[in-house]
Amino acid sequence: MAKRYDNDFDAEGFVENFRAKDEPPAPRTLKEKQPVTEEQDGVANRKEKTATERSERQKPTDSADDYKAAYIDDLKYRFPEYGWPQVKINPAFCSRIANLEILCGNRRANLSTFINNVLERHFRDCEAQIKELKKKYNDNE
Repeated sequence: MAKRYDNDFDAEGFVENFRAKDEPPAPRTLKEKQPVTEEQDGVANRKEKTATERSERQKPTDSADDYKAAYIDDLKYRFPEYGWPQVKINPAFCSRIANLEILCGNRRANLSTFINNVLERHFRDCEAQIKELKKKYNDNE
């Protein structure tokens, strides 16, 4: 029989918590969006405004360093405090993300950090559209 110790120290949990508190290696240098002033000039203005909003949303990140700082170096979501639900992701996307992380030299980042950073930015950037959808479909939250 193996020896049994009366030690309830959770080494794995300690390591995960220690790593989760790591600061990202590079400071975040993302530019903040300026608030959009709304005017009630009619349908033409709304169409023009939505076209510019759409182009702003589709505009890529300013530089490779900004992209790296936003999606790869931000380790806020590396080890969650509690379990999160599992999702199925296309293996091609997984390998592309892993290659990006390796190329950037950040071996501590993982698939979870990248996806959560992308989702966080999406919900932050598209907050107005999400609120509009909630208002349209009467979803009070």
